[in-house]
Amino acid sequence: MLQTKFFWAVCALFLLALFVYPSNARAGIAGYPVVLVNGFQPSQLTQCPDTAQQHSDGYAYWNAFWDQHSNARLDWSSCSRVETGVAQELWPQLRSLSVSGLCQNGCIFVTHSTGDLVARYLLANQAHWLTVAGLQPIKVIAVLDFGGAGGGIPWPVLPSRSLTTMLGTWTPSRRRLSPGWVMTSMAAAISAFSMTSPPAWHGVLPRHRA
Repeated sequence: MLQTKFFWAVCALFLLALFVYPSNARAGIAGYPVVLVNGFQPSQLTQCPDTAQQHSDGYAYWNAFWDQHSNARLDWSSCSRVETGVAQELWPQLRSLSVSGLCQNGCIFVTHSTGDLVARYLLANQAHWLTVAGLQPIKVIAVLDFGGAGGGIPWPVLPSRSLTTMLGTWTPSRRRLSPGWVMTSMAAAISAFSMTSPPAWHGVLPRHRA
């Protein structure tokens, strides 16, 4: 609970700094440049975009608000895997970001949805990639992740009683879940599909080895 409150307090401070900053310095947060990393875009699954369309989609993704408050974007397409196609798409953009010196004193990454997974992979590897290329690694001082796929999404707007009815009741001491109707339905579907039963105390389907 304390960690959650601290997280939202930090986010509130960043957003407050965004609005109180002078208009000529609006591109950034608290004086630090902002780099945007978009999330999953379903429309790209049916037709993988070329580079021009990819950047156009990236602009459209953030145009409603964040694009006017940012200094750079790292655009990626949703039709590729992170470790292969997405990494290749991001490399020239990452290289340009390093050469520009924009993040020399630190940048703030703002991600949405699956963008947090892309950012995690990028931050885990960018120092090695850029160093090998003889370039300066990107300095990232903070990541603001909105609705991230990796961290889960809180449901504060739903009554806790409704959640209990839907998902069930968790007993930490017994490490056991008394499932609600949603979990019961999911377990039945998994059992019918895989011909096995998921463990009683969590919802992770066991991995079967050949």
